[in-house]
Amino acid sequence: MTKLLRGISIAVICAATLPAAARQNSSSQETASARSKDGKKLFGTAEALRVARVSSPRISPDGMSVAYLVSENVMEKEKDTPWKAVAHLWVVPAAGPAMAARQFTRGEKSVSNLAWSPDGKLLAFTMDAGDEKDAKPQVWFMYVDGGEPWQVTKHKSGVRGFQFSPDGKTLLLTATVSMSDEEEKRGKQKDDAVVVDHDFKLAQLWTWAFGSGS
Repeated sequence: MTKLLRGISIAVICAATLPAAARQNSSSQETASARSKDGKKLFGTAEALRVARVSSPRISPDGMSVAYLVSENVMEKEKDTPWKAVAHLWVVPAAGPAMAARQFTRGEKSVSNLAWSPDGKLLAFTMDAGDEKDAKPQVWFMYVDGGEPWQVTKHKSGVRGFQFSPDGKTLLLTATVSMSDEEEKRGKQKDDAVVVDHDFKLAQLWTWAFGSGS
């Protein structure tokens, strides 16, 4: 009993002499890995942020594959927001198994608006293109059998949505009219005040033929 009390006393003294930062780190770790009375790890906020979310399933024209998006929260170092949601393209055989799923896109940029080409040879999606400050979403293509994606459209105002023509040779785009030279000049000079209900740009339909660049 004496040895037990002596051991407890030493532990209390050591804990009392630990630096405040060390005690805070220990407390943070305990909070991050909170456990129930029977020792099982509890599902908390940190765990919830790490759960991947599946959305936007698209069945291939031959019905053999399914393309979909997997969105995950990733930590951003040295930025105002500690977490950032990033969505990537995955493809899985329609008949399974789930373990056969393949990730097609990677990196820090999200993809959206998934679509198969009519012949099923291409996967198309929108993704930001350009510098981070003025990045605009554009349409990108990837071959179904792998390889790197390439940018197809270069619409100055960016692309909101798109659809393949039945013959697969043209895209129908939803996008706004590009800014005029005067508007771009004002934007660069930070003279970009917005007047409510004035000069509002509506989305319009555009056609974009592959290889023509327009």
